[in-house]
Amino acid sequence: MGCRRALCFWFTLVLGIVWTASPAHGQTSQDRTDPNVGYSILQTSEGRLLDYHDGDVSHEPGNTPPKAGWKRTRVKGRPFNNHYAIALLSPELKMEFPRLIWYRVTFDPGIAGSGPLALLTDQTHERTVVFLNGVDLYRSYAHADLMQFGWNRPRMMNLPRALLRPGQNEVIIRLDNIGPTYLMLGALQIGQFEAVRAEYDRRLFWRVTGPRTVNGVLVILTLGAIVFWFFRRKETVFGWLALVGLCWFIRNMHYYDDRPSLDIMLYWQITWASLFVLMIALYGFAAEFFQLERRRAVIFWSAAAGLIMLVLNQFHILVLGLGDMSYLGATIMGAIIVTIFFKQCRSEPNLDNFAMLAAIILAIAMSVFDLGLMERWWTGPGFFLQPYASLIVFSAFGFALGRRILRALFLVETMNEVLEARVAEATDLLTQSEVERRRLEVTAAVEQERTRLMREIHDGIGSNLVTALAVAQNQKENGPTVDTLKRSIADLRAAIDSLEPTEGDLTLLLASFRHRMEPELRKAGLSLRWHVDPLPPFEWLEATNALHVLRIFQEIIANCIKHAQATEIAVSCRAQERDGRRGICVEFLDNGTGLPPDGAWDGKGIANMKARAEALLGQIEVGPHPDGRGTRVALWLPYERRAVARPLPRASVRT
Repeated sequence: MGCRRALCFWFTLVLGIVWTASPAHGQTSQDRTDPNVGYSILQTSEGRLLDYHDGDVSHEPGNTPPKAGWKRTRVKGRPFNNHYAIALLSPELKMEFPRLIWYRVTFDPGIAGSGPLALLTDQTHERTVVFLNGVDLYRSYAHADLMQFGWNRPRMMNLPRALLRPGQNEVIIRLDNIGPTYLMLGALQIGQFEAVRAEYDRRLFWRVTGPRTVNGVLVILTLGAIVFWFFRRKETVFGWLALVGLCWFIRNMHYYDDRPSLDIMLYWQITWASLFVLMIALYGFAAEFFQLERRRAVIFWSAAAGLIMLVLNQFHILVLGLGDMSYLGATIMGAIIVTIFFKQCRSEPNLDNFAMLAAIILAIAMSVFDLGLMERWWTGPGFFLQPYASLIVFSAFGFALGRRILRALFLVETMNEVLEARVAEATDLLTQSEVERRRLEVTAAVEQERTRLMREIHDGIGSNLVTALAVAQNQKENGPTVDTLKRSIADLRAAIDSLEPTEGDLTLLLASFRHRMEPELRKAGLSLRWHVDPLPPFEWLEATNALHVLRIFQEIIANCIKHAQATEIAVSCRAQERDGRRGICVEFLDNGTGLPPDGAWDGKGIANMKARAEALLGQIEVGPHPDGRGTRVALWLPYERRAVARPLPRASVRT
C-alpha cells in the first residue's frame, strides 16, 4: 500500500503540472483539408490560432528567400523537425557548417482573425530570421557570427497589418547554425495577438521561468545538503544529494541561458555531458539512500556505464553531428537500476523507500519523455519535464528526512519521558534512602541511649536492689520487706526487658519474659507449659508498648502465684481475628482454685491490666478455665494500630 500511495501521489503531481501547462482547455479545432494550407484552426478563449502541420522546406543557400527548390513536407512532428538532421546522413548533402534550412507557410488574414496578428515558434536553434511577404521582419541575433541557444525559448513576433495583403500571405523562416545542433521550429502558430500572447506566456513560463526558479531552489537545497554533510560526514547520503543537486543545476543551465559567457560549443558540451554525470550521481545517491548491501558495486558500474556512454555520446556528436542515441543507453541503464532498487524496496518495505523509488522512476520517465519530445515522437504539453524532476527527487528525500526527524523527535520525547520517570524513581529512592538513613541514625541513637540506660539501671539501681535484698535476707528481715525487694527487682527486670530491641517480634518478647519468670515459677512450685505459633512482626511493638505487654504478663503471673494455688500454667499464642481485624491472642490457663464467686477478684490489678490493654488498642479477658477448674486470662492484640501507646489513667497503678 505504501508503494501505491507514493506512486499515485507523484504521478498525480506530474499529471497536474502537465494538465496545468497544457494549452487552453476547452479549445476547439477545425482541420483545413487543402494541402496548400496545411493548418488546423484552434479557437481559444483569447482568440483564434492557426496551428501548422504542413509546409514547404528548402536547403538553398543565401540570405534571401529562395525562389525554387521548395519541397512539400510535414512540418509538425518528427518528419519536419528532424528533416535536416536526417538529410545529413544522405549522400546528396555535405556535412559542412554552417547548416541552413528554410521553412515556408502561408495564411489568410481573414481566416486568422481580426485585429493585430502575431507568429509563435517555440524551438529554434541558434540564429533565426523571419520574412513576411519578402520583408525581413525579425532577427534573433545582432550580428552574423553571434551564436545562441534558442531551442528551448519560445519566440513571438508581431505581423504588422501594413505588411499584410488580401488573400494568401507568405511567412518564410530561415534557420542556420555553425555547430552540430538540430534545425527545427517546434510549434508554429499564427493568430490573433491575444491568443498568441497567452500561448507565448504559457510556454515561456514552463520553458524558461519554471526551470530558472527550479535552479534557484536547487542552489539553496544543494547548499543546505553540503552544510549538513560538512557537519555530519558519516551521513554520506547528504554528500551524494549535494552532488545530485550540483549536476542537476549544471544540466538545467541551458534551459534558460541562451547567451552563455563561455564558448557556446563548450557550454553545450558541458551541459550535454552533465546528463551522464547526473545519472551517476543520482544512482549513487539512491544506492546510499536505500542502503544497498552492494552499493559500492552499483555505484562503480553506474559510473563505468555513464563514462562509456559519455565517450560514445561525444564520438557520436563529432562524427555524425547527433547525440540523441546516447539517451537510449541511459534509459536501459535506468531500467536496470530501477529493478535493483525495486527489489530492495520489496525486501525492506517502508513508505520512505517507496516514495524515493517512485521519484526516481518518474525522473527517468520524464527524461525519456523529453527525449521523445526532442525527437518529435510526440508533442506533449509543449515543454520539457526533466528540469522539474529534480524537485520530485528532492521532495521525496525531504519527505523521508521529515519522517526521520519526526521519528527522532518521537524517540526524544519517549526518552525524555523515560528519563523523567527514572529521575523521579531515583529521587524517590534517594528520598527513601535519606529517610531510612535518618531513621537508622535515630534508631542507632535510641539504641545507644537504651543501652546506656539499661547499663545504668542494671549497674546502679539493679545492683543496689540486689544488695538490699541480700542484706535483708542475711539479717532475716520480715517477709514484706523481702517480697517488696523481690517485686522491685522483677519490675526492674521487666523494664529492662522492654528496652531490649525486639524489632516488633512478640515471640521474642515472650521468650525473654519466660526466661525471666521461669525460675520464680519453679520456686513457687509452678510448672510452665509453652506453645507459641510463629507470628509476623508487630510494627507498633516498641519499648513503651512492650512494657505494657510485659506488665500485663507480670500481673497475670503474680496473681496466679498469690491467689490461684495452682501447680501448672499453660501459655499459648496464636493468630486470631476479631471484628474483621487481624491480631493475635496470648492465653494463660492455670489449674488453680479459680475465681471467687462473689466477684472480689475484680480489683485494681485487673483494672490496671484492662487499662494497659486499652492503651494497646487490644482486649483483656478474665474468666474461668474452659474445663471448669482454674482461671483463664487472654490478651488480644491487633496487628495494625498506632505506634505510640495511649497514656494510662492516673488512677491506674500496679498493685
